[in-house]
Amino acid sequence: MHGVEFAVLLHRALEARVQELNDASASEGGFGDPAVVHRVRVGCRRLKAVMRLLDEEAYPHLASRAKALRDFTKDLGTVRDLDVQIAALAHLHASDTHPINRAALEHVLEIVARRRQKRLDALDKKVPSFARLLKVPSLPNPFEGPPLPVEAWSCLRPCITEALSGISTLREQEDIAGLHVSRIQVKRLRDTLEALAPAFPAEPAGFLMELRAMQTVLGDHHDHASLEALLRRSLDHLTEAGRQTLSASLLGVLDSVVNARRQAFERFQALEGPWDAAEFSARVQALLGVNVA
Repeated sequence: MHGVEFAVLLHRALEARVQELNDASASEGGFGDPAVVHRVRVGCRRLKAVMRLLDEEAYPHLASRAKALRDFTKDLGTVRDLDVQIAALAHLHASDTHPINRAALEHVLEIVARRRQKRLDALDKKVPSFARLLKVPSLPNPFEGPPLPVEAWSCLRPCITEALSGISTLREQEDIAGLHVSRIQVKRLRDTLEALAPAFPAEPAGFLMELRAMQTVLGDHHDHASLEALLRRSLDHLTEAGRQTLSASLLGVLDSVVNARRQAFERFQALEGPWDAAEFSARVQALLGVNVA
């Protein structure tokens, strides 16, 4: 069980993220608004980062509630991915003056919009009660634990290893699946570090900025890779249906998306760190004041 000081830090982070989610969920427009979907999804991700650090002994039904949140976040992520694709397709449509290209994009847009509505109809029935996560049984006796920075480091160390131990190898050759996994792990590290920021004697702003920059470029790469996969599937369907004119036009659009994906990978390669887990760990330990040895 965590020491009382660290347990209080985590519970305050939990309260803040539950409130953030309640506010986002109550936004006007609901999940029909892509901006609301984005805010709720980010809030779920931040809440999950805190829940991973909690003691199951102190929080009733933590495992089942964590699973419900994961399932909801996954469904929400699907809607968010569709929103990103719709926005990207709409941008391509607005910037293309060729009528046949625009018709091909309209065809894909209609399919994606129907898919989003179907997902949205199912999503409204799965919103979990975030407030239930705040219920904590009384702890009859005070309990002690390691110093706050030591406990924070014990939580951060595996996240750093997971996110950064293999990331430098991804710079050498583009691996779409590997970069997607890395994007998730970097986001998880950033959210965990942000939740544990009060344990640091000074705000870890520099670390958060580095991770955000990496997360952003990996996100751009993922968005283009996801759009590319969508367009390839649509192209296959049009080809099978014998729609040669639309197929030819969509192929040109696909080429531009592939080029954008490659440019995002080049920006990832050019990014300045953090590329080394050991070096990043040492810097975090130094700021925490934890013995590096």
